[in-house]
Amino acid sequence: MSSNQYSFNDFLKSLKFWYSIIQIKKLYIYSAVIIGFIIGFFYAFMAKPEYKAELLFANETSSENISNYSSIAAQFGLSLGGGGNAFEGDNLIELFKSRFLIEKTLLTKTSFDNGRTSVLFIDYYLLTKGMYEKWRKSNILMRSIFQNGWETPNRNRDSVLKMISASFLKNGLTVEKISKNSSMISASFVDDNELFAKMFLETLTQNAVNYYTNYKVSKAQQNLSVLKKQTDSLKIILSGNIENLAEQTDLNLNLTRQLPKINSQRRQIDLQASSAMYIEILKNMELAEINLRKATPFIQIIDTPKFPLENKKLGKIKTTLLGGLLAFLLVTSFFIGKEIVNRLFIQELDEK
Repeated sequence: MSSNQYSFNDFLKSLKFWYSIIQIKKLYIYSAVIIGFIIGFFYAFMAKPEYKAELLFANETSSENISNYSSIAAQFGLSLGGGGNAFEGDNLIELFKSRFLIEKTLLTKTSFDNGRTSVLFIDYYLLTKGMYEKWRKSNILMRSIFQNGWETPNRNRDSVLKMISASFLKNGLTVEKISKNSSMISASFVDDNELFAKMFLETLTQNAVNYYTNYKVSKAQQNLSVLKKQTDSLKIILSGNIENLAEQTDLNLNLTRQLPKINSQRRQIDLQASSAMYIEILKNMELAEINLRKATPFIQIIDTPKFPLENKKLGKIKTTLLGGLLAFLLVTSFFIGKEIVNRLFIQELDEK
């Protein structure tokens, strides 16, 4: 009990001591707070607004309907199988944030003036940021390097794209699940240009969805295409065998000897074999079509960014008060820290 009482009394003494220091240095502290207010106000006045575009979508994976497809495939004695995918789950989020897709979007043409002209995103971005004017004054020719496609390597262009992509990933673009167990994904992008923020996020989402969909269905489409070609070839062969059998049957219609009927029997065997192959390939093509539907993702856009976008800029009153509070904490911490150092130094001298 006495130790607790002592600790509490000691705490009160410390508070009184620090309060006395603040009282002694109050002129400096008041001056710092006023300066903090002024800096905070002018920062709020001069800072550009930052607009936040937000988009919400849901990704329905193939596993949600696999039981229906598997029951159909089981009728043919086959299994569609399961397994993961390179872009399922959290990897789809990482795909959105990949430098490849950001750069692809920057090199996508779109219209920022209701269809009158079409420009690259990166051209519009650099123009609105004043970068082209800055480079022009420095005699740096950068404007034309983005007009010649992006397949051919170009050191200057790649350097600029890398710089902007890194900036977007660090300060602008956010992609995450809305909750741990949810399939809904929220994407947001922040920029001081409201139009650019909205259109860049929408185009990035479209590019990601297209890339993801093409990746998921490419193999299934290729298999289906091969099976369709095989089906057409077998259909031609089957039709030919039917005609040959009919022709041979007509020739042997009134014959009593069995030897001439051998060709007819051979045609019959060819017809049966080609019929069995044709039926089997039709089954396989049906399975391929089911697999294509299974592989095709369904991505539903739920919320899209709408004007006016959310303004992330702090108000003048909040920024002014925040500046004053920050100045107060910094100055008082400085004086208290200085007093602690002096006390320790005096104590060390006394011990010596």
